[in-house]
Amino acid sequence: MKNKGFKHFLINTLRGRLILSVALVHAVMMTVFIIDLTSRQRELLLDRQLEEAKSLSWALSTSAAGWIASDDIAGLQELVDSQLHYPELIFAILTDEQGLILAHSDKIKKGKFLIDLPNKAELTILNKTPELVDVAVPAILKGNHIGWVRVGLNQKAAEKKLFIITLNGVLYTILAILIGSIIAWFMGKRITQRLYLVQDTINKVSAGNPSARAKIVGSDEATLLAQEFNSMLDTLSDRELKLDKSIVRFEKLFNLADVPLALINEKGQILDFNRSFETTFGYTGDDLPSVEEWWLLAYPNPEYRKKVINSWGNDIEIAKKKGSNIEAKEYEVQSKTGEKLTIVISGTIINNEILVTFFDITARKKIEQELTKSKIKAEESDLLKSAFLANMSHEIRTPMNGILGFAELLKSPKLTGDKQQKYIGIIEKSGARMLNIINDIVDISKIDSGLMNVVITETNLNEQIEFIHTFFKPEITNKGIQFVVKNNLTLEEAIIETDREKLYAVLTNLIKNAIKYTNEGFIEFGCEKKENQLNFYVKDTGIGVPKNRQKAIFQRFIQADILDKKALEGAGLGLSITKSYIEMLGGEIWLETEENVGSTFYFTLPYVSKKDKKIPLKNNTTEEKGAAKINNLKILIVEDDEICDKYLTLVINKYSNNIIHTKNGVEAVEYCQVNSDIDLILMDIKMPEMNGYKAVQEIRKFNKDVVIFAQTAFALSGDKEKALKTGCNEYLKKPVKEVEILRLIQKHFNK
Repeated sequence: MKNKGFKHFLINTLRGRLILSVALVHAVMMTVFIIDLTSRQRELLLDRQLEEAKSLSWALSTSAAGWIASDDIAGLQELVDSQLHYPELIFAILTDEQGLILAHSDKIKKGKFLIDLPNKAELTILNKTPELVDVAVPAILKGNHIGWVRVGLNQKAAEKKLFIITLNGVLYTILAILIGSIIAWFMGKRITQRLYLVQDTINKVSAGNPSARAKIVGSDEATLLAQEFNSMLDTLSDRELKLDKSIVRFEKLFNLADVPLALINEKGQILDFNRSFETTFGYTGDDLPSVEEWWLLAYPNPEYRKKVINSWGNDIEIAKKKGSNIEAKEYEVQSKTGEKLTIVISGTIINNEILVTFFDITARKKIEQELTKSKIKAEESDLLKSAFLANMSHEIRTPMNGILGFAELLKSPKLTGDKQQKYIGIIEKSGARMLNIINDIVDISKIDSGLMNVVITETNLNEQIEFIHTFFKPEITNKGIQFVVKNNLTLEEAIIETDREKLYAVLTNLIKNAIKYTNEGFIEFGCEKKENQLNFYVKDTGIGVPKNRQKAIFQRFIQADILDKKALEGAGLGLSITKSYIEMLGGEIWLETEENVGSTFYFTLPYVSKKDKKIPLKNNTTEEKGAAKINNLKILIVEDDEICDKYLTLVINKYSNNIIHTKNGVEAVEYCQVNSDIDLILMDIKMPEMNGYKAVQEIRKFNKDVVIFAQTAFALSGDKEKALKTGCNEYLKKPVKEVEILRLIQKHFNK
């Protein structure tokens, strides 16, 4: 711990750093000095050693020249041995001029040759290092080169001197470091004592005393630092007061804002969100500790969640690069209750935090969608009306043109019998075509007015199917198409109770439709019994029906191609009549088709044998009339048309002696506000001042219980749904049928 404290003192305190710096500076300087001094001494000693080697070599050369010439080997060895007392001598060698060793300080090497002698007879330094100074000198006698003297010295004695010098230098270095550190200690103490006064002020401020200030007298840097520090504290105090006021204002604006707001940091933590956020989404602080929980709860679909996270992350990066706000984008968000909300989300980057803004446009989006749907329906209705009028004009004018045109040609006196018969046949065919159109229009009118009766009789399905097959086979065969019938009914099963004519009309309509739109392949129809149900089908390999028109073709005046790209002759009423007939007989119809491949129409009828003649019919003229009579209902008729008002009064008179009449929505609302005991309201939709939809909405604000029947002449697709959504209990199409009104009154009040 002491070592750790000392280390902390040296590295993390000013005094320690000052002492350490002084010590390091002294150490470096003294080390450089010692290295330089030693290096210089070493060079001087080496030069002195070289001179000694030269002097010794010349002295031996002079003394040995005569003995070399006289070939006195023993004298030469004595001369060499006399030099062995020299303390730094490594070797001494005497050779002849060819390098034969005549005398050597190491006697063993006598008689050997030296191969590294100089080429010229002059003094040569063969090596100059602290370990070895090697000098070769020629032996000259009377101007003739007769041999060589070679001397090698080392610096053992000099090394001892150098070591002593170095050791002294190290001692001086340590002494300098100690002296410098002591001086630095006192200097640092003087400096840090004044700085501790600033530190003491910082501690007081941190402890909650914002008024504390540093008090240092003098003109040195510590005094200037204290003055600047005091000035900074004054500035911070002023800013803190302003910041506190700003925070209070921000919190008020944040929490009182009508728009949902959330504040998140760069780590993904949700720091806060306002009351509008809780109100809109239903989540609390416990639900959303971080953004991760928000992703999981608000975007439960993993694929959509991934797209939202990537989009939001990219928008943040773009905003950071551009220094702008985060781009507003539309997202589908799920609230805590599971409700899907359409939210426009944007954000503002504030330092390392993001203020996220949420605009709930769910209601606006729904209105836009409703407007779009209404626009599409209006455009389609307009297009349908135009197509129908054009089609009806064509369908009526074409046969009329054939009838009138060929009737005119029959007046020609030169007309042959064959041509006459041909023209008469064309007139008959055109007349039949026109009659079909009229019959369709009459039938659909009867269905709408409730005058179409269901006549139940005993019917042999096998005979009817065989007749239809025989009737249409020539026409279909002439088009080059196969005509197939599949019937699995036994003789006993084939006898049923139904409306024979309507079943015939259904099958012939469907087969005619198949013939009209099939140019190759086959047409097939059949029937089979499954439990208490008969399943019929008509299949063809014709043009098929596009997916977006498959539901619409059962509506009146509509063919598969509303734009007339492939539409053939016909008023577009056949399938609508067919559907109505099937529903009146208690069945249903549907379609399976693929464009340019073919279509299969399926329909069902309840199987009622001769034994059981009760059949579930949707016949408007066969409603039960024996329901118990309901008296004393207070009924309000809201109708601006006088005739309709009188008709409704006559119909409901048997249920009420207290009938009130108003002519528009405003009067109806005002009356209902002061008369809460009304049992039933018959509400017309199209009226002056205030229409029926608006009137129902206003009434429902204060009366949730009163029964309201909407009755209108519009009867367009979607009107029923709109009326029920507005608050009506039932929906009646004009002309309103007495039996339907009575049935609905029985339904709601005969309980």
